[in-house]
Amino acid sequence: MKSFIIFSISFSLVSGGAFAQCGTASNRLNQTELSTILSGKTVCASLGSDKWQEYHAPGGNLIDWKKGPSDPVDPTKQVGTWSITGSGNNAVVNHSYGGTTYSFAVYANKQGNSFIAPFDFCGPTNVTNATILNGQVGCGF
Repeated sequence: MKSFIIFSISFSLVSGGAFAQCGTASNRLNQTELSTILSGKTVCASLGSDKWQEYHAPGGNLIDWKKGPSDPVDPTKQVGTWSITGSGNNAVVNHSYGGTTYSFAVYANKQGNSFIAPFDFCGPTNVTNATILNGQVGCGF
């Protein structure tokens, strides 16, 4: 399993780091919605053969599940931090790894006060069809 950092670095070099539009303003999540859907939850996503499962711990730690906390070869570990900046339709989630930060606008279909998967993370590259699970868990890849 590859870490999100490797994925982000490889695609940010190709895309130049500019935001591409992969959703519309009407389904872009604001800062409060981002906090609600990410804090205390694991994002499961893949693109091609790259897959990742990162837990957004309350307080800002970003933890890669890898093969789980008790795996002797590839255990769960902190890989960086996460934060939310901006507000309204300018809100983004930031993933920081060793001093490098990648920012993503997040889009989802809204149904009343709920969000319906899939979630699209748009930034250095567009990662569509992500799911979000409650707690710090493996995604079952």
